[in-house]
Amino acid sequence: MKKIYAVLLLLLAANCAYAQQKKQSGYRRYMEMAHPTPILKDDPLIISPYVLAAAPISSAVFLNKNLVLPENDPLPVQNESSIAVNPKNPKNLIASAVDYRDNSSTWVYVSHDGGKSWTNINLKKALPNWPSSNDPSVYFSAEGIGYLCYGGFAPQGSEGNGVFLARTFDEGKTWQAHIPVIVHTGPITPDTSFEDKYYVQVDNSPQSPYFKDLYIPWKRVTARDSATQIVITRSSDSGATWSVPVNVSERLAGSSEDTTFGQSFPLTATGPNGEVYVVWNHGPRHGIGFSKSTDGGKTFTPQRIIHTYEPLGVAKRIPEGVRHTLKGQVRVESYPVLVCDIYSTDAKRGNLYLVWAADRVPNIYFSKSTDGGVTWSAAKIIHSDTTNDQFWPWLSVDPLTGNIAAMYRDSRDDAANILVGTYVSLSTDAGETWIDKAASDESSDLRRNPFQGGAFAGDYSGSAFYNGIVYPSWVDMRHTTSSSFTDNDAYTAVVNTRSPKPAVNFSAKTLPNQPTEIDLSWVAPTQRAFDQALLKNEFSYVLLRDGQFLKALSSNETSLRDTGLEAFKQYEYSLAVVSGTDTSIFKTTSAFAGGSKLPATPEVISLKGNNDNSVQISLKLPTLRSDNVTPLVNLSTVAVYRDGVFVKVIDVAISDTGKITNFTDQASERGWYRYSFSVRDASSPANESAITQQSIVYTGIIEESLTENFDSGKLPRYFIGGGWALTDEFALSKPFSLTESTNGKYDHRKSDTFMLFPVEIPASGIMQDGRDAVRIRFSHAAIIEVGDSAFVETSSDNGKTWAAIATYDKTKFMPWTDNILSDDDWKIEDILQLTSEQDLKPDTVFIRFRFKSNAIRNDDGWFIDDIVINPTFVSVKEDYTNSFKDSIEIFPNPAQNYITIRGNSNSFENLSFSISSSIGMEISFKNLTTFKSGNSVTIDIAHLPSGVYLLQVKDAKGFSSQQVFTVVR
Repeated sequence: MKKIYAVLLLLLAANCAYAQQKKQSGYRRYMEMAHPTPILKDDPLIISPYVLAAAPISSAVFLNKNLVLPENDPLPVQNESSIAVNPKNPKNLIASAVDYRDNSSTWVYVSHDGGKSWTNINLKKALPNWPSSNDPSVYFSAEGIGYLCYGGFAPQGSEGNGVFLARTFDEGKTWQAHIPVIVHTGPITPDTSFEDKYYVQVDNSPQSPYFKDLYIPWKRVTARDSATQIVITRSSDSGATWSVPVNVSERLAGSSEDTTFGQSFPLTATGPNGEVYVVWNHGPRHGIGFSKSTDGGKTFTPQRIIHTYEPLGVAKRIPEGVRHTLKGQVRVESYPVLVCDIYSTDAKRGNLYLVWAADRVPNIYFSKSTDGGVTWSAAKIIHSDTTNDQFWPWLSVDPLTGNIAAMYRDSRDDAANILVGTYVSLSTDAGETWIDKAASDESSDLRRNPFQGGAFAGDYSGSAFYNGIVYPSWVDMRHTTSSSFTDNDAYTAVVNTRSPKPAVNFSAKTLPNQPTEIDLSWVAPTQRAFDQALLKNEFSYVLLRDGQFLKALSSNETSLRDTGLEAFKQYEYSLAVVSGTDTSIFKTTSAFAGGSKLPATPEVISLKGNNDNSVQISLKLPTLRSDNVTPLVNLSTVAVYRDGVFVKVIDVAISDTGKITNFTDQASERGWYRYSFSVRDASSPANESAITQQSIVYTGIIEESLTENFDSGKLPRYFIGGGWALTDEFALSKPFSLTESTNGKYDHRKSDTFMLFPVEIPASGIMQDGRDAVRIRFSHAAIIEVGDSAFVETSSDNGKTWAAIATYDKTKFMPWTDNILSDDDWKIEDILQLTSEQDLKPDTVFIRFRFKSNAIRNDDGWFIDDIVINPTFVSVKEDYTNSFKDSIEIFPNPAQNYITIRGNSNSFENLSFSISSSIGMEISFKNLTTFKSGNSVTIDIAHLPSGVYLLQVKDAKGFSSQQVFTVVR
C-alpha cells in the first residue's frame, strides 16, 4: 500500500511539474504575442525575398518627421505609436512607441515646435531588467499634464507582467516614471492574469463630476482556460494611485488563441457629463463590443455588440499561429477607435464617433451616436479609394472646431497593393462627408520587419488633432535596406488642414551665356490642402536661396531671374506658399549659375587584364558638365587612378566628347587592381570631374592550379575587401593562416571578401561520359555565430554573378561548438564545382571567401589555411563517389578531443569505421559521438585515454584503408 501511495505521490508531483511547465510556457507565449522578439538574421524563412523598396507618394504635401532620432542601438526597431497635443501649449507634443532600444526600455518622444523636431527620452525599465515599452499610449489633461501608459514584462527565465504610468508636469522636460497601475510578480499560477492592450484616457470636461480623472482599460487573459475579459481602472489623483479593476465585458473562456485574440483592443472615451464609454473588438463574434458607465467607471451597462463586420484580411498560419494577415504575411486585426466631442457648444456636443477596419480587402468604416451610445448610424466608408487595403485607423476630434479626422494606413498608391502609406480623412460636418489626402510622403513595405516570418509590424497607429492640424503617427519602413530589416521607425506628419497647397512645377534654369544669373519659374496653387478654394488675395510666396531668405513675392508672380550670382556655383532654391499663419511645405529646386564648373563623370565600359600585367581600358567620355545641362566644350584629358592613387593622364581631343576612348595601363605585378577615372577640362587650373566608382580587374597570367599556405608572411595581390589579413595566433601550417578576425572576436555588421587569383579550367570539348570541374580544397575553422555566415562562392562570368557553393557557421562542425579554439577546430573541405556541360573553350573561374556578421553577436571568426585549387575530371557514370582507396586521412594527428576522417568521397553513408587500441581492443562507437559533413566524419574522442590507436575504414565493396593516430593530452 505504501508503494502504491508513493507512486501516486510521484505521479501527482510529475503532473504538477508538467502543469507548471505548461503554465509558464503559456504565460511566456502571451508575452511573445504581445511583445514579439526581433530576429536579426537574414534568412528566407524569416524575411520574404520579395520585399520592395520605399517609394515617394506624389500627392503628399505635408511635412513628415521621424519621431526617432538617429540610432546606434543594435535593435533600432519601433512600432505601435501614440501621439498627443498639449491643449495648454499646442506647440508641445508627446509621443511614444514600442521601442526595442536599450533592450526594450520605455521611451518617450517630445516636441516643442509643433512636431517639426523631436527629442527622445529614455525612461529606462519599469522594474529591473523588465522590458517595458509595450502598447504605449499618451494623453494630455486639460491642465497640460502629460501621461504615458505602457506595459512591462518579466525577463526570460521568470514570469510576471504589469501596467505602468509615467507623467510630466513641465511639457515633457522631466518625467515621473513607472508608477504601478497593476503588477503581477512572484509565483505565477494558471489563474494569474496577463494584462494586455492598455490605453490611457483623461476626463477633460469641466462639467464632469469626474473632471481630471484618468481611465485605463485593458484585455485580461487567464491561462487556465484561455479566457479574455475587458476590465478598466480609474485614478482620481493624477495617476498616483489606481482602483481595483472593474469588469466591463463578459469573461469569455477559450478565446485568447482565437484568430482575433478574443476580446481585445479596448478603448475609452469620456462624455461631457462624465460618461465613460468603452469599446473593444469582440473577435469571436466579429463585432464591436460596447458598454457605458455613468458613475465614474464603478459599474457598467451589460455589454452589447453595436456593429458586426466582415473579418479583416486573410486568415492564415504565421509563426505564432493562425492570424488575420495582409500582404501575404503581416499580422493585422480589426480594432475600434472611439472619441467623444466634449468641446462643441452646439448639437455636436456629446456626439460619439467610431471607426474600425474590416473586409478581406479592408476598408475604414465610420459610425456615430448622438444619444450616448443607445443607437448608432449605419456604417460608411470614409475614403475615396476602395481598390486596395486601408487598415489600422485612429480617430481624433479637434477641441477648437469639433471637426474629426481619421488617419489610417493605405496602399492605394501601389498598383500591386503591397507598399503602404498613411492617409488622413477629414470631416467638417460630424462625419456626414469626408475628404481624404496623403499624409506620408513615402510608402514602404511592412514585410520589411525583423520578426519571425516577417509577420509583425505592430498592431495599431495613433493620431492627435488640434486647431486644424492633424498629427498622425505610424510605423514606417522607409529606412530599412535589403540587408537589414531592423530600422523600423515611428513617423508623424504635420497635416495642416488649412494650409495652402505648394506651388507646382517649381524649376531653376541655367543660363549658359549668363553665368551669374538663374531663371526660376512655378505655377500658382488654387486650393488649400483639403481642396478648399484658395484665392489670389489670400496668399503670397517666400523664396529662400541656400536656406536663407531671398525675397517675398506676391501671388501674381510666377517667375524670377536671380542675378549677381557666382559663376559655376550651384544654388538651391526653396519656395513656400503663405496664407496668414498657415504655410505650405517648401518645394525645392537647384541649378548651376552658368552651368556646372566641373565636367560630368566618364563612364567605364570595360577593363581587361592581360598576361603581361597590362590592363586594357575602355571609357565613354562625357558630353556635358556635371549639371547634365551645360555642354562640355573644352575637354582635355582623362586622369587614371590605380588603387586610389593618381598614376597618369591620357590626352583626348575636344571633339572626343561622347565617344569611347581606349588605352592601356601597365601594372607592376600580377594581381587584382582597383581602377577609377575622371576627366579634366582645359581651364587653368583644370576643372576635374568627380571620380568614377572603383572597378576591379585582375591582370597577369591565369594558371590551371593555385596553392596558398599563407606562410610567406606576405600576401600576393589577392583581392582583399574588409579586414582579411594574416595571423600567427592560430594556424594549421605554421606560422600563418588567413582570418578576418585579426583583433580578437570579429566586429558587428562586417562584410569582408577575400578573392584568390582566377584559375583556368582547360578546354576539353563535348564530354560524353564526364565533366570538367575545379576541385577546391582548404582547411578552415569557422567559429561563427548562428546568424552570421561564411560563404565560399564561385563565378564563371568574370564576377558578374556569383554562386555560393558552401556556407558555414559553428553548427556545421562539432568541434566548433565547444567555445575552445584549438587544433581540433581545423576541418578539411574538399569541394567539387562542375563547369559547363559543353565546354569548347577554357573556363576562367573566380573563387572568393566572403564573411558577413550580424548586429549583436560575435565569436572567434573564420580562419583559413592550405588552399589547393586544381582542375579535375568527373565521370558522370561513376560520379566521384566510389574511389577512396589509399586516400583516407586523419586530422589532426596527434589529436586531443576530436579526429576528423576525410576521404575521396562525396558521402560516408556506405562506409564503416572501427577503432582499436594498441593492444588490439576494439572501441565501441556507441560510446563515441560522430558528426557527418559531406566527405568527412568527425569523432569525439575526449573520453579516450592518451595512446596510439588504429583506424580502419571499409566501403560497401570491401575496400579498406588503415591509419594510425595518436591521442596526446
